[in-house]
Amino acid sequence: MTIPPSITLTPKGYVFFVKVIPKAKKAGLDGWEEGRLKVKLHSPPERGAANKELIEMLAKTLGIKRGQIEILSGETSRIKRVAVDAAVNPQQLLNLQLKAGD
Repeated sequence: MTIPPSITLTPKGYVFFVKVIPKAKKAGLDGWEEGRLKVKLHSPPERGAANKELIEMLAKTLGIKRGQIEILSGETSRIKRVAVDAAVNPQQLLNLQLKAGD
């Protein structure tokens, strides 16, 4: 099985970029834009609340533990580089691609 082209396998795990839209009325995955997963969050970008909600949402969507997801860069930015543990089944990442739309 091949992983989606916007997700790369690195020594840190499966890495992809996320564009976060904080303080949204409706939270959820909002498709892909320029190779980045768009995610709408209820939380404001204050004291790590949006980052925490992002990790929780991705973990729930992928069906994995929160500890299997890490924000590699962009903790204070709307554009984040996220890693998912390499032990995760690639099918789950394909499901992420499908749930977000293409």
